[in-house]
Amino acid sequence: MRLIQPTIVVVLASFTFAASAADRNATVVTFKVIKQTAGMARETPELKLLSASDRWNVHAGPSWSGENLREIFFTLETSDATAELPQVAVTAPGIVPVRVIVGKQDVSFYHRDDTTTFSLVRDTRNAMLLNQVLTDPEGGLPIHIYHNWLIRQDGPFRGKPVPEMEIRAVLNYLVAAREALKLMGGTGPKDHKSFTGEITLMSFEVACARGHNDSPPHAHIMLWVPGYAGGEVPHFYMDAAGKFVRNGFGILGDEGGRFPERASLIAEKRKRSGEYGPGKPCQLRDLDDRLALELTITPDGGLLLSRAEGEPFLLIGGPGGPGDAVLVKQAGKSLLRACVTDDAERGETSVTVEHLSDASVARTLRQTLRYDPFTGLNRAEPAVKSRP
Repeated sequence: MRLIQPTIVVVLASFTFAASAADRNATVVTFKVIKQTAGMARETPELKLLSASDRWNVHAGPSWSGENLREIFFTLETSDATAELPQVAVTAPGIVPVRVIVGKQDVSFYHRDDTTTFSLVRDTRNAMLLNQVLTDPEGGLPIHIYHNWLIRQDGPFRGKPVPEMEIRAVLNYLVAAREALKLMGGTGPKDHKSFTGEITLMSFEVACARGHNDSPPHAHIMLWVPGYAGGEVPHFYMDAAGKFVRNGFGILGDEGGRFPERASLIAEKRKRSGEYGPGKPCQLRDLDDRLALELTITPDGGLLLSRAEGEPFLLIGGPGGPGDAVLVKQAGKSLLRACVTDDAERGETSVTVEHLSDASVARTLRQTLRYDPFTGLNRAEPAVKSRP
C-alpha cells in the first residue's frame, strides 16, 4: 500500500498557499472526496474555489492536502472567523466520487465529467484523523484509539516501511495496560485515587494529520492533570518487532498562558524529562508531586507498571510476539492475554481479553467497536460479550 502526495494545482491566481503549521487562531477546514474504487487520478487533482477565494488559503504539503488510493483531500484556512464558506470544485481525471466529507459531515455534491462540485460547511474537525474512544464495560480506563488504514501513511511515515507490527502491538499493549491497572486498583475512573488527574491510554496515527508528528510508532500511558498544563507524557517507542526500546518523556507546557502560577512547577517537572532506556523508572506525578504510576521498560522489551505498594505488573509479548498478543504477568505468573485487531478499511475493532488460571482460559471478554472508515464516527454502540 502506498500514499502519493501530489503537487496541488490551484487555478485561481489570487489563491495563496500555506506550508507551515496552521496559525493557532486560524479557522481550518479539511475536506475529502471518497473514490468509488481504489486507484489514483490520471492527473494531479486540481482544486478551484468558486466563491470567497480571497478569504481562504490552501494549506499544501504532506498530511494537509493530497491523494491516497481512496481519498483526495484538501485543507483550507482563514484568519477571518466570519469568512464566507466557499463553494469548491475538485477535478480528478478518472475518479468517480461516492461521498464528499467536510470535517466529519457528509455533504451533497454534483459530479460531471471529472469535476466534483460542493459547498463547504463549518465543520473544523480533522477529516484525516480517525479516532475512537474504547470504553470498558467493567469500569476500567478508556482507550484512545487511532485507526491506522495504511493507505493514509503520511508525514514522517511517508516513504518508510509500513509499521504493521507496531500498529498491531500498540493496541494489544494498551488493552493489556487497561486490564493491569484494573487489577492494580486506585487508577480508574471509578476508583478512589491518591493523586489528582487521569491516567490516559492512547495509540499513534500513521496519517499524521494536519502536521501531527506522531512518529516513530509508540504507545502513550500518560497522566493528564486538570487544565493539561504540567501533564506528564511518556512516548514508549517500539522496534520493528513491536517491543519497547525507549521512552521519550515530556511535560506539557502552558501554551495558552492560562496557568502562570504553574510556571515554576512545570520548570521543575521538566528536569525529569528526557529519554528513559530499559531499566530506568519513569514516574508520573501530579501537580502536588504525588505518585500516580511508575513505568519501566524491561531489557526484553516489556513494560513494568507499579506503584508504591504491591507487586509490579508486567506487559510482555506472548509467544507470537506483541503484535499477536500481550500478556499481563505478576510475580512470573501469567494473569491474562490481550489481543486486538483493528480493520481500518472495514471499520471494525475487535478486542479479546482472556483471563488465565494455571495456563487455562478461565474467562473471556470480547468487545467489538464499529465505525465509519472514512470519518471514524461510531456506527453502533460497542458490542460486549463476556463468558466464563
